[in-house]
Amino acid sequence: MPSKNSIHFEISERKILLRVLDVLVVLTALEIVGFYFEFDYFRITAEQWSWTIVLTAYLLFFNTLFELYNLVRASRITSTLNSVITASSLTSLAYLLTPFFTPTLPENRLQILFFYLALTLSMLLWRSIYIKLLPVLDLTKKLFY
Repeated sequence: MPSKNSIHFEISERKILLRVLDVLVVLTALEIVGFYFEFDYFRITAEQWSWTIVLTAYLLFFNTLFELYNLVRASRITSTLNSVITASSLTSLAYLLTPFFTPTLPENRLQILFFYLALTLSMLLWRSIYIKLLPVLDLTKKLFY
């Protein structure tokens, strides 16, 4: 019976890791793109902190909806690829079309494209690293415990 509790705790840890790093990777990518290309559509500032909360809520909602936190699906690249593209597309669309809690649409449409690409590509990169390192992490756990 104690082994079930420890397994459940490990599963919960992985789900929390996925959620936290999804948010951190996306926000970091958006900040880098904004800084590097001098786009101001999504900037994390003291005046605009609510935009970050809205984006995080949308990201976590759509990622949960498309089962990106299901550990079986998260360990397969094909299902992860489909889910990330769908979830990031809907996250971007919902964020762009929420009028009061998010910034107004930028005049330069290239910023919208970079917003979408930063969100999607950062998630795909992070999730592919997670999938590649998953067997290594399991082997390390078996060696040390």
